[in-house]
Amino acid sequence: MLRVALRSLLRRPAYSALSVLLLSLGVGAVSAIFSLVDVAYLRPLPYPDEQSLWWISSLQPGPNGGETPAGLTAAHIVLERQNNRTFTAIEGAIGKSYTVVVGAEPEPADGLQVSAGLFALLGGTPIMGRSFSSADETSDNTVALVSYAFWQTRLSADPDVIGRALNVDGIPRTIIGVMPRGFAPLLIPADVYTPLPLDASQMQNTWRGIMAVGRVRSGVTPAVAVSDLDRMNGQVGDLMPSARGVHLKVTPIREILFGGDRGSLSVTLAAVVLLLLLAIANVASLALSDALARRQGTMTRLAFGASPRSIAARRLGEGAILAAVSGALGLALARVTLTLLQSANPGFFQGYGPLAADARLTLAAFLVALLASLLAFLPVAISESRTSVRSLATAESRGIGGPRERRLRDLLLASQVAIALMLLFAATLLGKTLRSMMHTERGFQPARLLTVAFSIPPRYGTPERRSDYLQHLIDAVQQMPGVTAASASQVTFAPGFSAKAALAVEGAPEATGAGLIANMRHVMPGALDVMGIRLLSGRGLELTDREESPPVVLVSASFARQYLPPDHVIGARVRRTAIQGAPWMEVVGVVGDVKDAGVAEDLGPTIYVPYRQDNQPTVFMTLLARLASDASPSERAVKEAIWRVDPTQAITRIALVTDLAYESVAAPRFRALVVALLGLAALILVAGGIYALTLFNVLKRTREIGLRAALGANPRALVQGAVWMGLRPVALGVAVGAVAALPAVLLMQRLVQQTLSATDVPPLLGVLAGVLGAGALCALVPALRATSISPVVALRDSQ
Repeated sequence: MLRVALRSLLRRPAYSALSVLLLSLGVGAVSAIFSLVDVAYLRPLPYPDEQSLWWISSLQPGPNGGETPAGLTAAHIVLERQNNRTFTAIEGAIGKSYTVVVGAEPEPADGLQVSAGLFALLGGTPIMGRSFSSADETSDNTVALVSYAFWQTRLSADPDVIGRALNVDGIPRTIIGVMPRGFAPLLIPADVYTPLPLDASQMQNTWRGIMAVGRVRSGVTPAVAVSDLDRMNGQVGDLMPSARGVHLKVTPIREILFGGDRGSLSVTLAAVVLLLLLAIANVASLALSDALARRQGTMTRLAFGASPRSIAARRLGEGAILAAVSGALGLALARVTLTLLQSANPGFFQGYGPLAADARLTLAAFLVALLASLLAFLPVAISESRTSVRSLATAESRGIGGPRERRLRDLLLASQVAIALMLLFAATLLGKTLRSMMHTERGFQPARLLTVAFSIPPRYGTPERRSDYLQHLIDAVQQMPGVTAASASQVTFAPGFSAKAALAVEGAPEATGAGLIANMRHVMPGALDVMGIRLLSGRGLELTDREESPPVVLVSASFARQYLPPDHVIGARVRRTAIQGAPWMEVVGVVGDVKDAGVAEDLGPTIYVPYRQDNQPTVFMTLLARLASDASPSERAVKEAIWRVDPTQAITRIALVTDLAYESVAAPRFRALVVALLGLAALILVAGGIYALTLFNVLKRTREIGLRAALGANPRALVQGAVWMGLRPVALGVAVGAVAALPAVLLMQRLVQQTLSATDVPPLLGVLAGVLGAGALCALVPALRATSISPVVALRDSQ
């Protein structure tokens, strides 16, 4: 039966190809999203007893109001290990950017500082050597573990790697173990692991950067755990006043890793399931049209003794073959889609792993294809199983295409058009919003601004040595051809990465808890001039603002507006509350607000501190170079200039700010891409639906068309009438979709903080015209085919 069905499909290539195209679109979309849902919700995490693993974080005031989550201090980990009653274990980690020297040149390496029990808590055991012990949790430790990939690629899979020295940030560290292939604690990939110092010297360290996770005791509720943690947090507050008023919270680890994706995944899954249903409906319409077109052949087979069940079985056999082909193509489409989405926003997919090559995805694609094909072909097969020569010979086949079914098909097609129109409207406006983001005013001059991101090695252990080293790097870059000015700042130009400080204003009531929160930038002299940030009042930071001079600070306009008295901005004094004995800093100038953490993110209140006056060891720094032209120096030239100062300095990234701006809108680009892909898929399905509906209508009216042609009707009028039959539900769908899309468009505009304007109208009108034009073209093809049939043949075939 399958062999007969295959030969039958090969004789109808247009019908077969269109059916496969429509099914594979729906199968591919559903399979791609299923792979994400599978990892986020269905597949167990690679950790033992994941239900008892809870993420522990603190909530502190944010620079724009409200509360923002933050990590814990070393004191939290130590005290909660000693005195908590609700967790069997509490461990922590800090993301690091290390400099390693394996060959001739230093290289950056992703790293993690981890507490001794984290690997055991998450089920990770080294395949070689040993893990960290509590004795390694000291500030002067010199041991390290490496990932399997690092061992394979950079250490050439050395079987004697245990005991080998590895230069990490200028410190020779002894490799004591190699972690298993693919192991990523907290789904954060890393190359080098070092112990997290939790000794007595860290108990006064106020930096809240530790990602903490704990295994809760059986029967403990979140409320009980939080109450116990807050009791511990009170003890931390006795050590550090900045911890007072900051409370802790617990969250299931899966919620932390994937909870932020839940809303978008659910909406996207619902959208692609709807697309699949539309594809099934269109293929069912095609099968119905095919049954009408093959009515004469079916009558002949029935007349020669074939049973209706054998005809229905062959129809299901065709569906099975189309399901197999659609499943394969849908799987390929799902993999391409996942690759495309991952390249558009790698950060979103960091925890999902290798999505494009998975046996579960393959099985899902073929099961979805089989189910879709069954739903599409079963109604026609059932109808054909009940046919007879007499029923097929009548002018109106009772099982196929009555007035009620015609209205239902028209309504279904109109709904498809409305959905496609809404998606295309959303994609158009998201694209326009994305373009406006890229051209938004950022408060500085991003054009021809080159950035070199790096971390200052720990061997520059004093503030003076760090300042001198940084100045030497600035001088080296300044002397490069094509560079007109250079400086340095603690800025990444990346969304979500901004150093913050808890502050107090002299004369103002002391805020509880962490105090006033502002973004903080340590800057070298000339950094704001190199960036092009405007000075609004007062003076800028000068070369004389050094260690021995009175502490000064610049504030942003929003900081002055929110936190300082309007009649006493210049001369006001602020200090950092999280550092014991921090000096008061005098406000000497006000600068404009900037968007240096991505084009879509308003930075909010910000302070600029002279690096030479307050220069704690920083996680990152960025060299800034203003270029004379659009021609950028080569990466090699920049590296060599820096290596002339320090041959072991690793460089994390060299990029123009304009390129970083493009990366900073990865999330909006990702949303726009997803909506555009859904809109394109919906438009293709609509085109297939228009073709199927028009083909069905003209096949039903073959006798009428032949009779009108025999009586001398104008061929153009016949074509126009056939096209209008297909365009009638399209016009209804466009009208309904345009009205239904308006609230959604207004809501989206509110979410992206923009309003509809006259410039939005032409693109939306273009979408309307495009949908109508596509509908007319898809209706024209079967109309021309039907009206080109000879009247004699049409009248004969419809007997």
